[in-house]
Amino acid sequence: MMKFKFFGEKLEKEVSEDIEELIGLVCSACEFFREAVIKNDKDIMEKVHNIENEGDIVRRKIALKIYEGAFLPYLRPNILKLAELVDEVLDTLEDAAMNFRKIEQLENIREDVIEISNVNSKLCYALLKAFKSLFEDYELRESTLLIRIYEKKVDEIKYDLTDRLIKMDVDFWQGKILSDFLDSLISVSDIIEDAADLIQMVHVSIR
Repeated sequence: MMKFKFFGEKLEKEVSEDIEELIGLVCSACEFFREAVIKNDKDIMEKVHNIENEGDIVRRKIALKIYEGAFLPYLRPNILKLAELVDEVLDTLEDAAMNFRKIEQLENIREDVIEISNVNSKLCYALLKAFKSLFEDYELRESTLLIRIYEKKVDEIKYDLTDRLIKMDVDFWQGKILSDFLDSLISVSDIIEDAADLIQMVHVSIR
């Protein structure tokens, strides 16, 4: 739980706790996604869908409390955008989960997908740590740096994977599903990096 050094109002405290909960849901969704890929168990992906529904509820609670007056006006847009970005990670994971269920053959790139899933999980926990470290200069810098390192790692995997995908012999629709699946999975790291940037902006705003 964040130690509130600046946000003292009840609504602000509740919103901060809700955002922590939302990021925690993303961490859980990433763990279930990774487990589904490792075990090649498409039924586990249903848990990602369920968590996405929970995330929508939390995001709406956050928006409502902000509109009710949580935070100073100049902070509200970034706080709301942060919640929306975290929720977007859940939406993107759900898209990847839906396409995973339609993929007939993943063996040629399974290890890459597992590695990306592992990195995505680490990214989520680094984002959670960054938010909890909102008032700590050193801790926040450390967490955001880690997020950039992880995001670069996903990019490296993506470039290598793209070269091999071009050479794969798959029919059109399976190729389309596989491409959409990988686009969603890879996009998770980009969205989390954007969320980390917003946390830094909020940090600067409250100093």
